[in-house]
Amino acid sequence: MRICIRGIRELDFKTDDGDEVKGTQIFYSYPSDGVIGEKTDKLFVRKGSFQLPPELAPGKHLDIFCDTKGHVEYIQAVSTSAGK
Repeated sequence: MRICIRGIRELDFKTDDGDEVKGTQIFYSYPSDGVIGEKTDKLFVRKGSFQLPPELAPGKHLDIFCDTKGHVEYIQAVSTSAGK
């Protein structure tokens, strides 16, 4: 799925159970049938699960590849000239 990054937040906190959570939260938008404009969502990539592209920045476009359960397996940066 091709997305456009709208915001990025680094997270580093402990849960109520004392578990440490570190990673990157990505807020994004994408075209969707039946939506005027674009649909928005967010995803969380736990630190160490896979390498995020260094080009992460608002306005950049990414292709997201997920497994059959919808878990992100890989993220690839795409050039703006490649379109949406």
